[in-house]
Amino acid sequence: MSLKPDAIEMHQPTTKSSQSSPGLALYKTSYHPPPRPRYANRKPIITERGFAWSVTLTLILMCSIGIPLGAILPPRLVTPLPLNVLLPLYTAPEILSWQTLFDALIAHHTLNFTVIVSPRSGPGTPPFPGAPYISTITRLNGNDRVRTLGYIDVAHGNRTNTSVFADIDTYAGWSKQDRFGVHGIFFDRTPAGDDDDGDAEQIAYLRNITRYARNATGLLEPKVVAFNVGSVPSRNVSSIGADLTVVYEGAYGGVPGHGEVQGQLRNRTGKRENWGYLVHSVPKDVKRTDLRMLINDARKSVGYLFATDLSEEFYEGWGLRWNDFLELLPS
Repeated sequence: MSLKPDAIEMHQPTTKSSQSSPGLALYKTSYHPPPRPRYANRKPIITERGFAWSVTLTLILMCSIGIPLGAILPPRLVTPLPLNVLLPLYTAPEILSWQTLFDALIAHHTLNFTVIVSPRSGPGTPPFPGAPYISTITRLNGNDRVRTLGYIDVAHGNRTNTSVFADIDTYAGWSKQDRFGVHGIFFDRTPAGDDDDGDAEQIAYLRNITRYARNATGLLEPKVVAFNVGSVPSRNVSSIGADLTVVYEGAYGGVPGHGEVQGQLRNRTGKRENWGYLVHSVPKDVKRTDLRMLINDARKSVGYLFATDLSEEFYEGWGLRWNDFLELLPS
């Protein structure tokens, strides 16, 4: 059966472009757009709001089990809260090897240490302590991440100015020995003051010994004046401007929470970097997660921390958890 010529002409394109490309005309007439996706108008299973809530709850859960935000969020979103190791070292190097400290300085090369030395519950007999002290403190001073402080007990303000001045002079005189000396004074058992009942006498006392220490020729730079109040001081005591004030000294079970401390420090002169904790009697079997939680909570409030599992003679040994403590500290 043959087709008629006029039937063939009815299907031939009439435009110039179609005449030159008959295949293109056939393509155009047979093209159909793809169908719309079946679920194009369907709402997403998880909304943006739901996703935000899930992320928030996940972060809360992770923090509650001791995982710091720094391990979760990008560094640009986390405010650094480093801690300095505040180490009271009240035992002579010939009795307790200080090599443990030197090993820690090597192993934890990003941590800063403030080491309090006390040859004889103070500087001892002038002009210098024994040779072991001279060699070990000189070695410590050779490390840029270490500050050494000389211990002086002021007995809650009951020691005379004259006797305290004499101890400061002895520490300052240590620098006459090459590369020997301390960077400042750690006043132990500092009076806390009392804003309600008046503490003018205590304030005058603390101002005098602080001024004397800052002006002492021979203390190494940068000079540091530290108060060990052991609790949050009065507003007047904080206004004296110590570089470091210990606002808690006590057992692990009594460490105040961040919220409690912040409430007490709100009207005090100073920043996080000016406050410290000395914590003893940490349970020897405490979990690392619990120790981490102590550290993470403390660093929100203070810039200096020491924690030991020793429950007596706290500052005359290293304790079993010394390495765990250092490993968990943020630098």
